[in-house]
Amino acid sequence: MRVFNFFSAFLLCLVLSFAVHAVTYNEGGDFKVEVSSQRGQVYNDNISQSFSFTVENLLQVKQEFDLDIPESDGWDIVVPQETFFLASHEKKTIQILFRANSAFDYRPSGVSPDLIILSQKDEYEGLFEFPVLVEGSRENVSMKFEVKISKPPVEEESFVPQFSSSAVSVVDPLRFSVRASGVSTNEESVQILVENAGAVISDELESFSEDASYKIFEVPISAQFSPGFYTFVITVRKLSANKTAAKEWYAEKVVEVREYVRVVESREEKKTLLSDGVVITLKNEGNSPQTYTEKVSFGALKSLFFSSSEQYEDTSTGVLIHKELAKGEEATIEYHFNYLSLYVFLLLLAGLFSYLYVRKVSNPLDVETKIYDVRHVEHEGVKSLKIQIGFENIKDEQIEKIKLVFRLPSYLSIKEGSFLLTEPNFVLKGKNQYKLVWDFKNFSLEDSRVIGFTLVNKRGVLGDIRLPDVEFELKTGVKQRRYYKGFPVIKG
Repeated sequence: MRVFNFFSAFLLCLVLSFAVHAVTYNEGGDFKVEVSSQRGQVYNDNISQSFSFTVENLLQVKQEFDLDIPESDGWDIVVPQETFFLASHEKKTIQILFRANSAFDYRPSGVSPDLIILSQKDEYEGLFEFPVLVEGSRENVSMKFEVKISKPPVEEESFVPQFSSSAVSVVDPLRFSVRASGVSTNEESVQILVENAGAVISDELESFSEDASYKIFEVPISAQFSPGFYTFVITVRKLSANKTAAKEWYAEKVVEVREYVRVVESREEKKTLLSDGVVITLKNEGNSPQTYTEKVSFGALKSLFFSSSEQYEDTSTGVLIHKELAKGEEATIEYHFNYLSLYVFLLLLAGLFSYLYVRKVSNPLDVETKIYDVRHVEHEGVKSLKIQIGFENIKDEQIEKIKLVFRLPSYLSIKEGSFLLTEPNFVLKGKNQYKLVWDFKNFSLEDSRVIGFTLVNKRGVLGDIRLPDVEFELKTGVKQRRYYKGFPVIKG
């Protein structure tokens, strides 16, 4: 690169040395000619040079001028006009174009109305002189222009990388370009490395030529780069022909890696007779830790059967399950509704009802309860009523013991002397109710009893009266059973 810069500067100075000598001809005559430059230099891949000069009429009268430029083999000479007139002290600038044509050993590579671009078949260098004669009315001015033709400087081969990206992510790759200079028409292969902190993240071989000297590249950024700023280095390496040495070109830049959020999930439903569940498989493919949240909505009743493999947060409509995922981590979340407890509860409930039903249908007693002679008094309600309880052994050969328990509210009392046939063995009085107990022993098949009495309330009972169920406790051997019989509601 330094050799090329020095060579270019040298050629520039050489060109300027031809251009700095301005000349004035015939300054004290009928006219004068001022020439800014009489020397020019071009390269042999595009031979075209123009010169200009200014003619000033120094006479007090109008003067005619003619330009006489001899033809030169291999050149086209373009002059705007060969004859012109100048008034007294009028000036005119003339521009002449000297352009090489096919008489040289060149071939045209581009044609336009004003320009033919020639490319050389062989290397060529040379110096050409072009005499120009300016003829006035009485005087002439003769001058000469020189064009030096040189081979173009050989540009040193280079492969310069340049970053395009200032921010990247997993879905936005690192972009950069490589511009090749001084390469031939044949393909030149180079190695292109992209590194961060000494670690190679891309290593490619790429070919360049004169027709393909600029290329754009993209390097994917993996999720291993957490959000932040990283220094990336691009190295373009060109091995020598014998592969014993190499030239390298570098580019370095601090690039932001932006956050990329991507949690991939898959679901599998698991349903059995006893449970209904979901298994969620998660993978954090982003470049930063993430919190995954699963919202499960259900009613209050269903919440009794919910369970999860992860901690969860209760809400008014269900639960929120949170799962922390590190970068690249895979995990599973499982939650389900376990209905085993519901089935157990229903089974117990069914067993209880079955037990009560069996107890009811297996009652060896045929029990009849009767309420009659209900006396109402206007504005006072029920004043008295009669109770009759009859029962008969219809199944068992022998019942050793029957205990009959009748409970009545404390606001009612038993009318004295109203017991029919058999009085109770015990009368127990509590805070809120009375309890009458009868004990019967050795109750044989088809034995029956009738118990009756009158309930009264001196002040009357307003509203309906609901009596508690009468209770029968039976004992046969070591087996004891308990049965109940209800009463109809007494309307107030």
